[in-house]
Amino acid sequence: MAAYQSVFDALNQKPTGGLSYKFSSSVIGEIRRRQVAKNQFKIQLLVPFFIAIGLFLCYLGLHKAGPTYGRTYLQYAMSYKWFIVFAVIVFFLVEFLDFKLVKKEYRGRES
Repeated sequence: MAAYQSVFDALNQKPTGGLSYKFSSSVIGEIRRRQVAKNQFKIQLLVPFFIAIGLFLCYLGLHKAGPTYGRTYLQYAMSYKWFIVFAVIVFFLVEFLDFKLVKKEYRGRES
């Protein structure tokens, strides 16, 4: 898209014969790929959020059953806090790298 714009900025006119089918299909494919990646990223951001909500609901349920159950659950969960933080960081790192590698692989392939 940027290459297309820079060509027309340099020439200061539109092509007379129109664009080739391969070029327009490549632009449409890139736009669709970006839309899909954006939607997937939004969904992937919600996964840790829903896990945190689930853990909180477990705590509330145990606290309703008995305050000692809630405290025990909280102490148990806090003993694994660094594992949980590490898991969340690894999750986002894998998603980031997956997005970058798929983007490079997609651009490197010719149709």
